[in-house]
Amino acid sequence: MSERYGSGPGMTPQRLYEILTALRAVPAPPWGWIGDTRGGPILATQHSGQLYVMGFSRCGMQGAQPRFPVKAPSGWSLMTDAKDLIVPRTDYDPKTFRDIDNPVARFLKDAPQYIAELLEELNRRARRLADKTDELSTAKEELEKATDLCGDHCGERDELEIKVEDLERKIHLTRVALESAQHGPLGEKYMPFLTQLLEQLA
Repeated sequence: MSERYGSGPGMTPQRLYEILTALRAVPAPPWGWIGDTRGGPILATQHSGQLYVMGFSRCGMQGAQPRFPVKAPSGWSLMTDAKDLIVPRTDYDPKTFRDIDNPVARFLKDAPQYIAELLEELNRRARRLADKTDELSTAKEELEKATDLCGDHCGERDELEIKVEDLERKIHLTRVALESAQHGPLGEKYMPFLTQLLEQLA
């Protein structure tokens, strides 16, 4: 496995686009083998009237070669021998294959690498999801702890608010009583004291 896809940042959008482009260039799967022992196996689609993907033809007296679909100007795909689609190894050796210039042939050649890279990308995303799931679980635990602490503090706050309200009510009643006492029969005698208490309660 390439280090690029093992521990790196993951599959690039460009690489994913290359794989999808290669897939779109071939007959859409699923594929299956058809044929008989007289004509040999043919790889064809399992839909759309079984479009041929790959077949075989005689090559010499004891060999065979694959045949691949090539789109004709009319739009129909013609099964063409691999020898007619050859990419020569060098200019001076035109009969030795370096590649086959056909999207199906290239896709069959590259499919194992595509699968390996896509599976690694899937595993990378699964690991990332697992990490995010762990982070989410930790965040939930911290939120629950904070909620519990908040609940405890909220209870204390409520008790303090009740005490404050009770003190404010008592202070209000005391002020009313002192103000009334100022106008009573002992008001003049205790006026300085009553005034001092009222100022402290203000």
